[in-house]
Amino acid sequence: MKVSAEISGIDDLIKDIKELGDDIDEVADRMLDAGAEVLEDEWRQTIRRKGYIKTGAMRDSIGIKKNKKKKTADVFPQGSQKIVTKTKGVKKVSNATKAYVLHHGRKSNPKTGRDAIKASYFVTEIQQKGGIRAKIAMEEILDEELKKKGM
Repeated sequence: MKVSAEISGIDDLIKDIKELGDDIDEVADRMLDAGAEVLEDEWRQTIRRKGYIKTGAMRDSIGIKKNKKKKTADVFPQGSQKIVTKTKGVKKVSNATKAYVLHHGRKSNPKTGRDAIKASYFVTEIQQKGGIRAKIAMEEILDEELKKKGM
């Protein structure tokens, strides 16, 4: 369950403000970092607020995967954790899978003893709230750079 921080139209933006100098790629990278960090924080806050902390593994695994070429950053729970199940013993479950189940929910299964989990759609909340905050953080970086250049 990934949340992407994309700078829509950044290629056009870079072209339009190329006059800032050759450091525009560095500015875009800083903007992407700022937006991704905000989304990372929003993931942790939302997980805490929703009470989705049993061991803290999912919350602590939130990380950023950047693709500099595409100018994107995916923010999501990474890694996995060993859990004990009633029917399979010890098995690994990815933290992204846990987020997916909490987001979409699941039906109960009397055969395995799994309880139902009501869908919370908490990732949508992260996208909405965090997306606004991320955009503001990215715009602040750009504004700061434009002010430095007297624009």
